[in-house]
Amino acid sequence: MAPWPKIYCGTFRGYQKHYRDKTKPCQPCRDAASLHLKQDYENNPGKRKRIRDNAKKWRENNPDKRARQKARRRAKKKNNKFEPYTLEQVLNRYGTNCHICSDPIDLAAPRQCGLPGWELALHLDHVIPIYLGGADSIKNVKPSHAICNLRKSTKKPAPPS
Repeated sequence: MAPWPKIYCGTFRGYQKHYRDKTKPCQPCRDAASLHLKQDYENNPGKRKRIRDNAKKWRENNPDKRARQKARRRAKKKNNKFEPYTLEQVLNRYGTNCHICSDPIDLAAPRQCGLPGWELALHLDHVIPIYLGGADSIKNVKPSHAICNLRKSTKKPAPPS
């Protein structure tokens, strides 16, 4: 049951009210929002392409931010600590060798899995995985090869002997 008068339901404004109040939108409001967006795109030709192009440009200019945003969101969800850090800070602090196998990391290799040479590319590894209570902070993130990081998966590191 919506905490506002039913007069808004079935309109785009009603959909926005659901969103602001963090309630699940009713079907009439979802339909109204869908119609509103469809009309908006029809009245503004090229808007969808501009939005898509801007998103693509941002992803190209910020390749590592998207992964960090995802990690921060997962840490918040688990009520783990998180603090902002940059790729440069991590590399300055820990160097450019893989913390798992100690071999040098190819910083010029493509970081996207599946492209040629991705195995030796840079990945930021959470030493204690977020899923096991690790923080998304510079103290818990170290550079690793992509393949080493993926093989490690969500295992805890072996204790030092």
